[in-house]
Order: sequence, then C-alpha cells, then structure tokens
Amino acid sequence: MSQEVELKSVTVQSDVQITPVEQKQESPAVVAPAAPETEKEEKEAKVEKKPNCCKAFCKRWFIDAFGGMALGLFCTLIAGLILKQIGSIFGTGNVVGAFFTNIGTIASVLMGCGIGAGIGHALGSPRLVIFCAIVNGFVGANASGLVNNSLFVDGKLVLSGGGDPISAYIAAIIAVELGNLIAGKTSIDILIVPLVCLITGSLSAYLFGPPVGVVLASIGAFIEKVTTLQPVLMGIVVAVVMGVLLTLPTSSAAIGISIGMTGISAGAASAGCACQMVGFAVSSFRENRWGGLIAQGLGTSMLQIPNLVKAPQIFIPPIVASIVSGPISAAVFKLKCNPAGSGMGTSGLVGVLMTYSESYAELGVGKTIAGIVVCFVLIPAVVSLAVSEFMRKKGWIKMGDMTIVSK
Repeated sequence: MSQEVELKSVTVQSDVQITPVEQKQESPAVVAPAAPETEKEEKEAKVEKKPNCCKAFCKRWFIDAFGGMALGLFCTLIAGLILKQIGSIFGTGNVVGAFFTNIGTIASVLMGCGIGAGIGHALGSPRLVIFCAIVNGFVGANASGLVNNSLFVDGKLVLSGGGDPISAYIAAIIAVELGNLIAGKTSIDILIVPLVCLITGSLSAYLFGPPVGVVLASIGAFIEKVTTLQPVLMGIVVAVVMGVLLTLPTSSAAIGISIGMTGISAGAASAGCACQMVGFAVSSFRENRWGGLIAQGLGTSMLQIPNLVKAPQIFIPPIVASIVSGPISAAVFKLKCNPAGSGMGTSGLVGVLMTYSESYAELGVGKTIAGIVVCFVLIPAVVSLAVSEFMRKKGWIKMGDMTIVSK
C-alpha cells in the first residue's frame, strides 16, 4: 500500500516534471489601418497633370523656330551684307571688291533657303523634311513676286533681294510640321514627303505671306514715323524692347528684319542691343574676366539666361543703359541703321557696321563714329557698371550672380 502511494507520487511527480509547459502564443499584431487621405489629396492623386499644349507650341513656334530662323538669317542675309560692306571698301571696280560683293549678293538672295534649313533643324526634323523646308523657305521669301507675277520675266527668274522673311517662316514651319507628321509613315516617303511639303508650304506662303508681310511692314513704318516725331520717348521704348528681346531666347534680328525696322528707330534699337551685350560684359567682368567680356560683348548676352532665371535683378543695369543710350542715339546723334543691323548691336560688329553704312553719308564720318562710340560702347559700359556696382554694394547683386556656366 505504501509502495503504491510512493509509486503514484513518483508518477505524479514524473508527470509534473515531464509535462511541457504550454507557451503562451502571442497574438498577431494588428496593423492599424492607414489614415484615409483627405479628399483633396485623393483628387490630386487621381488627376494627372496634363501638359500645357499651348505653352509647348508657343515655345516650339516662337522660340525654337525663331532661333532657327535667326541662324538662317545670320548665314545668308546678315553675312551677305557684311561681305558686301567689305566689297564696298575695296571698290567694285577690282577683282577683290567684286568677289566680296557678288558672294554677299548671292548669300542675301538665298535668305529664304537659310530660314527654311534653320527652322527644319531647330524643330528636329528628318533630313528629307529639312531639304524640303529649304525649298519652301525660298518660295515663301519670294511669295509676293509669285502673287504679282514679277518673279519671272521672259521665263527667267529675277531676284532683287532676299525677299520677305515672314513669308519664308510661314512656308517653312507649315511644311516642316506636316512633313514631321507623315515622315516615316509610308514606304514611299521619298515621294510623298516632298510633294506634301512643297505643295502645302508654298500654298500657305502664297495665301498668307503677302498679307502678313504688309501688316509687319506697316508696323515697322509706324515705329519709324513715331520715333521721328518723338525721338526721346520712342528711343527709350525701342532700345529697351529690342535689347530685352536680344537677351531673351528670342531673335531680335529676326524681329527687326521681319518688321522692316529702318532709320533712327533701327539705330536706337541697335544701340539698345549693344547696351545689353556690352553692359553684361562689363558688369560681369569680375566673375567672367576677359573671356566673358569678349563672349558677351561681341557674341551674345544670351549667355546670361540661366543667371536671369535665378537672379532676374541682374537685368536692371543694361536696361538702365538702354534707357540712356536709346534717346541719345535717336535725338542727339540721329544714328540710322537697316533692318539687318537693328537687332544685332555689337554681335559680330554687325549692328556697328550697318549703322555706319546707313549714317555716314548724311551725318559725316566723324559724327557717325562719335555716335557709335558713345551709344554703342561708352554709355553701355559706364552706365551698366555704375548701376551694377551700386546694386552690389546694396547686396542686391552678389558675387557669382553673373557667372557664365560653361558646359
């Protein structure tokens, strides 16, 4: 009996010892539901931002295309005018002078071709479309002659100049856009693309080119007349506007040529462009040194565009210089220029040469040179430097604000 009790106790003890202790199972963690988004956030998440088509097309047609147009103008009309100016220095009665004059005349006549090629390249067109745009640009530039049947005399092509740049622009851009749409879509692109581009571009230039050209020419004539009547006020307006257009990603040269800006209004415009170039070159000298002085003074003030986005106040010194130089050019010296030089300023010395060629016969060599030095060099340099130094002392312009970033 006692053994059984002992045995049972042992068994019980054994059971107690060998029975595994039940481990408490942890309950799975309950993840709290994410806080619901607000109604506004849900809508913003669902609605995708749509691209601004209007902004994209405006940039494509009025910035990119105008930039390509300007390149075409530089390589044809503007370069041709410089060559003819060099030829006139040597005289047309000798081989050297005749060579420069003839090459310059040919380059000027091919202005429409250069515009077409520049627009086609600027808009990223295939090669076949660019080649068509060259022809379209030429047809567009001479659309007025086609309309009044003066382009051909006895079956011969008669050209007296480069033609109308805006008609060339219209013909080229329509041909390029339609060509880009159909290029690569068919197996007979070599036939379809040229026919479509040539017909549509030429037809659009034929219909719209001459009326648009008349309107723009009227604008240019109006600006010239008003500037003659109010040289101080309009000298300021024209100089500031054309100078700003030179620096912004537009083409002041193309605009000046398109509206046919001439006379003292063109002289004031060219002086305003010089203020931007020389002004930025001098006021940013401590950042960019001699390389920047030459690149901006004789090249382009567009190099400051990235800095203008970050620090737009650097625009003030050259604009103030334009306000001073424009009326002095128009009212005091009465400097004149032609459409090709009106939007160039000191870029490649084109504006300087064109101003001299248009002014010296009436003003005399001495007064013309003095006016160019004062309005194109001294005023832009002195005024821009003075204003920029004042702004630096006030802390409005800081060191590095005008540094040109070279890639």
